[in-house]
Amino acid sequence: MINIINRYCLVFSILLLFAVSTKAQLVYLGDDDVQKNKEDGYQNSRKTTGLVVVDGKNYFATPNGTFFESDGTETNTKIIKQFIPQNFPYLNATNKYVYFGYAGNNTDNSRLITRYNQSSGVQYIVVPTNYNKNLLLNSIVTPGHTFLVSETFTNYDKNTLLIRHFASDKFYIYAIEDAINNPEADLVSTKELDMNNVNTPISTNTELEMLNGEVYYNGRIKPTGVYETSTSIYKKTEADKRKYELKTSFGLLKNKIYPYDRFLRTKSNIYTFVKEVDSLGKYYHFLMRYKDNNIGAVSTSGITTKETDFDAQTMDGTIYLSCKGYLFKFNEPKGEYEIIINDKNATKGWDYIQKNKRFLKVGNYFMYRQNGALSIYNANTKTTKEITKEALAKNYNFFTQHNIYAYAGKNSFYFTQRINDKEVFTKYNPTDNTYTPITFPSFKKQDFEEIKAILHNENKFVFLTSYLGKKNKPVYKMFMYTEEGNALTETPITNVNTQINITPKPAPSFDISKFNKKLFKEQLIKIVSNQGNQFADITGNTIPSDFNNKKSSTINLDGFKEGAIIDYKSVSRLMRYETETLSIKGKANTIAFLDILDKEVQSIIAGQGIKKIVEADMKFRKEFIYIFEGNVGYNANDIKFLQLVAYCNADFENPDEAIFTITLRADKPARY
Repeated sequence: MINIINRYCLVFSILLLFAVSTKAQLVYLGDDDVQKNKEDGYQNSRKTTGLVVVDGKNYFATPNGTFFESDGTETNTKIIKQFIPQNFPYLNATNKYVYFGYAGNNTDNSRLITRYNQSSGVQYIVVPTNYNKNLLLNSIVTPGHTFLVSETFTNYDKNTLLIRHFASDKFYIYAIEDAINNPEADLVSTKELDMNNVNTPISTNTELEMLNGEVYYNGRIKPTGVYETSTSIYKKTEADKRKYELKTSFGLLKNKIYPYDRFLRTKSNIYTFVKEVDSLGKYYHFLMRYKDNNIGAVSTSGITTKETDFDAQTMDGTIYLSCKGYLFKFNEPKGEYEIIINDKNATKGWDYIQKNKRFLKVGNYFMYRQNGALSIYNANTKTTKEITKEALAKNYNFFTQHNIYAYAGKNSFYFTQRINDKEVFTKYNPTDNTYTPITFPSFKKQDFEEIKAILHNENKFVFLTSYLGKKNKPVYKMFMYTEEGNALTETPITNVNTQINITPKPAPSFDISKFNKKLFKEQLIKIVSNQGNQFADITGNTIPSDFNNKKSSTINLDGFKEGAIIDYKSVSRLMRYETETLSIKGKANTIAFLDILDKEVQSIIAGQGIKKIVEADMKFRKEFIYIFEGNVGYNANDIKFLQLVAYCNADFENPDEAIFTITLRADKPARY
């Protein structure tokens, strides 16, 4: 079943590794063989996600369609079930069961939800209210986004799997409890979709949670023309414990309170993080707790600041709030905030380090990411150390849904970086400030090539890797790394005043006059007039990119980075486009800048013959499309139209706080 290759080389390599480090283990689990007469799931970019643990056993699925169980040794790594090579978007675990979804042989757009444990084996989940039909979830990504329409959640207590499912015209919530031995999903709620419900796009932060047997759903509604976060709570009926009814539903927008989409669950309560704006435009950030069919502030004292870049997350059942240069811990028994990090010289907020996480924590050490670099804050000594200038954000997760820049174990942090042009997975121990690359053993006539996926669960990692075998044929090997040792001890943090006032330094103003319009015009003329796809005479760098065996180029124009333009980068995702991209803060600044570019573009292409200009101005998007005359019969190398568009993430309630992206595209066929 699992191909065992050159044991003596492996044993020697592992012994050599242990001679260097005896506190951790890297163990070869076996080969992930390509199924006979089946596709190579790795070469066809099949993706997987997650490592889950139930009853001391580790479970994961691979791109080659195999569902594995392992105790961390090669001998006891076995195949539970084998499917066709495919993506595995759903993998969760409660206290008792592993849940996963897989595609049938005829479709890749739906997933049969299945559960497994060692005593009951593989069981298919059915829906009793739907004539005991198997429960199918889709694997469809919302248009223009990179996240699933249907999602699964394990609740805080890990005794129930919760499912959010959107069909073509209905929305469903299901619950599968550990206490019910039959593989059945209880229907919590079903709704007809209408214009007041948002199913495309769905916020990535929309969640399900439970407390005292009640199901909480955070969704989006549009009651007055504006999207707002709304919470619905469902409880079991007294007559039938397998049925649920709506207990309460409410939104907060009418009071100018803007709740963030995700729940913050502690051991005994569910909170949400909200932003309130008063009549003078001043911001107040505070926590609100769900209790007795309602939601109320946990304390009258919030965090008052001019900053809007606040965020909240839970870690080990504790709520933390982060802002530019600040990290607060919420003391739940006292209802007070405690300052952990206080960097008054910080000029911008932290970047996300994982989905919904601005920091990671190991003992009293906190890792955060700023300007691409990873830093460690020591809460004992109140000092900060930058540990790497740049961590790689290789998209190991399903559908490249969320970049993961680093991981936290029990006593060390982990991240990927490039060393001598190789991607290396590195362990960083904050107590002794040591860096330890996780190296992979050598095999006879097989050379390590790269990590294909990293699956993480607390102090364990499973690495799916590729080696080059005979005639450069890939061989896929699986390893488990286990971090041993006790977790770093926690030390108390001194309480501080719960009312925090932050006065940031004024941001640089946006000076439109500094923009180099002359250079922009010169370069744009060259793009429009040079129909041969040769851009050697254009100032900037030409970056070739491949897409489906067809090539396109991206040109970095000089002179863009001015004033409030906070970031400049090029993207080339569509094979027919030559693309220039920059980012700028605030819709007012964006529109002012867009108007300048619009005038320059119209001036340049006036002689080209414009069929029409399509203009659209929405709350979070404005665009101009310049369609050229004579599209029919145009030479294959000619530009067909230009598009100038500014847009931002619609999750921003206030467009003037948002970061807009401005893109200029010239549509022409790609080179072959």
